[in-house]
Amino acid sequence: MRQLERESKMQAYEHNGKKYCANCAAKVASEVGSEGITNITGNPSDFPEHCHHCETFLQNPLTDKGKENISRIVSVAARDVRNRRGAILEWMKFYNMVLVDPYSVMDEQDYEPEYEPEDEERPYSGVYSISIYLVSLEYGGAEEGGWWFDAGQPILEPDFPLPEFALSKEEAYSIRRRMAQECERLNVGRREKSSVISEGVYEAHICEGMPSPFPRRRPRYS
Repeated sequence: MRQLERESKMQAYEHNGKKYCANCAAKVASEVGSEGITNITGNPSDFPEHCHHCETFLQNPLTDKGKENISRIVSVAARDVRNRRGAILEWMKFYNMVLVDPYSVMDEQDYEPEYEPEDEERPYSGVYSISIYLVSLEYGGAEEGGWWFDAGQPILEPDFPLPEFALSKEEAYSIRRRMAQECERLNVGRREKSSVISEGVYEAHICEGMPSPFPRRRPRYS
């Protein structure tokens, strides 16, 4: 994957953890005042940033991690035409992306357990990934007769539907509903998670950022 980041002339601002283009930042300032609105033009990020209001691409530079993330996202788009639309095409043009085989950069071992799906405490990253996971029950401990927790691993194999990406929760949930139907087909003949001889079931999950195994930390009994 080759990248040549262009110099952006777009102004970007931040207020209460949300990113805005210049026009929308001016609207926010007219409603709440300019205090707390910060000019973040030129600040690198781990993902392409979009305006919270109008979803305009803010043409931000990327951190080293951001360059890895965008490489994976665009590489997935090379295999799945549903992802070759709107924002991703914008990113490809701005970051001068040249596509390669996604499985040369999308190795399952690269997916560290950084995030828990749909963790509301984590700041909005700008990109949601929706993926099929293999989810099983893991033994948590002996308290109160024993307890278990869900553990999921994203499936990143050529024979399975590839992860898809969205810029809003609404779009992410819509994609997840469609993927859930595919999971029903994949689960035909598989035993429920609660079965002692279950090998896990397929579920669709949403992450902020790249698909990651969950939970991020082993749960504790409380």
